[in-house]
Amino acid sequence: MSTSLNTIEGLAGTVLFPVAAVFSFLNKTWLPLVAFAFILVLGVFLKLRYLPMVAVNEKAVVKKYWFAFGALVMLFIWLLYDGFIR
Repeated sequence: MSTSLNTIEGLAGTVLFPVAAVFSFLNKTWLPLVAFAFILVLGVFLKLRYLPMVAVNEKAVVKKYWFAFGALVMLFIWLLYDGFIR
């Protein structure tokens, strides 16, 4: 898939989930979370059904994998520091 569409989808999911959770908590109903899950599944289905796949090279995939792994390690270290040391 195109990088920009994946980025937009990731950001929308990251931002919309907390919004749906807050609305769900404030209204004391599951409807916002169910609607969020439905929209997420529908978006993934439509993306995989109608958007063409693009070729990637192995070096780019490995580079993104190690970047994500490093980000996870940094997050883990930050959470350990914030939870136990501070």
